[in-house]
Amino acid sequence: GKKVDFTDYQLNLDNYTNFQREVLQTVRKIPYGEIRSY
Repeated sequence: GKKVDFTDYQLNLDNYTNFQREVLQTVRKIPYGEIRSY
């Protein structure tokens, strides 16, 4: 399929904790179609 890039979308992270913000900002860097685990 066609690659999708969501990096230009703004997210309102005002109601999230610092940890949640950091997690969301980090996972947005995972390239389309790739998987990460922890």
